[in-house]
Amino acid sequence: MARLIIIVQNTIKEGLRKKFLPGLLFFCFVILVFSLFLGQLSINEKKRITIDFGLAGIQITLSALSVLLGSVFISGDLEQRTIWAVLSRPVRPSVFFLGRFLGITSLIFLALCALSLTLTSFFFYLDVSISLTLFQALFGFFLESILLLAFVLFFFNFITAFLVPFYCLGIFVIGHWLDSLLYLTKKGTGVFVGIFPYIINIFPNLEYGNWKTAVVYGDTISGGDFSMAVLYFLLWIGCILSLSLFLFERKDFL
Repeated sequence: MARLIIIVQNTIKEGLRKKFLPGLLFFCFVILVFSLFLGQLSINEKKRITIDFGLAGIQITLSALSVLLGSVFISGDLEQRTIWAVLSRPVRPSVFFLGRFLGITSLIFLALCALSLTLTSFFFYLDVSISLTLFQALFGFFLESILLLAFVLFFFNFITAFLVPFYCLGIFVIGHWLDSLLYLTKKGTGVFVGIFPYIINIFPNLEYGNWKTAVVYGDTISGGDFSMAVLYFLLWIGCILSLSLFLFERKDFL
């Protein structure tokens, strides 16, 4: 446990020194400011446009942060032989990568807190009421980014570091289009139409935690729906992370 905590702490320190971390946060801040400008173009939709763009900016930033940090850390550990030095102490590969995972998760959470404070300040400026739905939506983005991070660890067992972000982008896109793809498939004919509903089960449905629309239109999310969505994401994260660590444990790093 002590070694795990040390790896987590070192990951956080290294992550805070990464140059692209403040760059992504600044990118999200620009989106928030840009949303205010767009809101000026439509007086009646000013608040909705700002909320929608602000939440979309946070969602994209957290997802990009999880994929980039995960790819940079893992590829750096392998290319710079950091893992060789750590495992010689000895530390189990699964413990090392779990420490990386928890450290990056902490960095994403810190970024979420910073972006949430920025977004709520915009809400105060626009005189928009802050409801529980907002924090539920932000937590949904957080779970989505952690699931993408788990996929980063998983893909590193099979493909090169260069391709990992593209695979994760595919998971992100397909995960948000599953319902639309299923609807369009039902309009067609053929063998593929019959088996497609089973194929899509190998992809997580990221729309389960996407509550931007509820925040924009002031809807509420029931406790049951929220709990089921959280459980759905946690099960996916647990399965992908467990499989990743199982595969890492059997790699010959030394």
